Amino acid sequence: MGTAPSTPAPSCQPMSRPKILHVLGSLLANDVGEEVVAVAGALVRAGVDTRVVSLGERGELTERLEEAQVRTYALSLTSSLGVLRAVGKVRMLIRATGVDAVHGYGSWGGTVVQLAAPRDVGVVRSLLGPPVRGDDLRGRMLRLLERRALGRHATRFVVPSDRELRVAVRSYAAAEGHVTILPTSVDVASIQERVSQTTVESARRLMGIREGDTVFVLASKFHSEGVMDGILTGMSMARVENPGIRIFMVGAGPHEGAARWKAEELKLEDSVVFLGEGMEASAIWAAADAAIDSTLGAMWARPALVAMAAGLPAVKMDVEATEDESQRNEPHSTMSGRPELFAAELVRLAGDPMLREVIRGQQADMVAEADVARAVEELEVLYASVIADAQA
Repeated sequence: MGTAPSTPAPSCQPMSRPKILHVLGSLLANDVGEEVVAVAGALVRAGVDTRVVSLGERGELTERLEEAQVRTYALSLTSSLGVLRAVGKVRMLIRATGVDAVHGYGSWGGTVVQLAAPRDVGVVRSLLGPPVRGDDLRGRMLRLLERRALGRHATRFVVPSDRELRVAVRSYAAAEGHVTILPTSVDVASIQERVSQTTVESARRLMGIREGDTVFVLASKFHSEGVMDGILTGMSMARVENPGIRIFMVGAGPHEGAARWKAEELKLEDSVVFLGEGMEASAIWAAADAAIDSTLGAMWARPALVAMAAGLPAVKMDVEATEDESQRNEPHSTMSGRPELFAAELVRLAGDPMLREVIRGQQADMVAEADVARAVEELEVLYASVIADAQA
């Protein structure tokens, strides 16, 4: 993990049992919710009094937070006007709980903590991208909150990469010295424990996988209909050579419906399964043979990191890669998204267990880098710094 040159000084030591309130839009199973579950659970284990507020629905992740001994609050503000009401509700909760700092996630959670926190409470905001640009009533209200929150309070920002660091400065008026780079993290120990509690055979039976099948988990945000068409066309070609190849897609996005239709058109209903989001606790990680990250950009998607933590080899798909480029650029960890090349790589990976083992062995450092235990060490220092500044 790295930080921008302007991160808190190393001399800032974590406070003894600070009280932190995490605020996000909902506890529905998605990447943001999974990140909060991982971070909150690890903070509790580190002795930090950690609470989580869902501005909207409680959702499927509530039970996992409670199992981790994280206290949760659901405000159930599901209407468009609830976007605005959230500020007052969270302000009252901050006073009632006496927290030392608040940590907001996403556009809604982030703006709410900036506007709700009194001056003596530290504010941290995790950015996931540029401000919301929706034109519906909810989107307009979120933009109103963003404008009101701009530059408000001495907010510290947490971003997953250099790209979001630039967004924090340009779009959120982040002050110099107030941005920390903290890559996506997963609870490696928890994932490995869940995988170890089930056998491969029982997991495959649960997921409906036949004996002899080779299963790939494919992470996708369904950003592009063309990319998904290429993947599914390649899958259809690969099945001609190896009928035992199956793909379980994890994720959601704007073109998921079109991808489902394309799978039906290619008669792939028995070999392509759409699992949706929030599959971190699924048996698929014990049942699969490998993972493919088809999301855009160089960063690994959260499901791919979960796969690595579960002991699966993972490859990153480059939509524009040619065969020669793939061979020059770490052929063991990248693959092309072009249909014929994607098909060839699927067949090769499915038929070569030794190759999959080589890929898995190359990823040990990435698993250690993504472990939430490392993220929590940095967050404890950040919380101590922001609390000290707020209470000075």
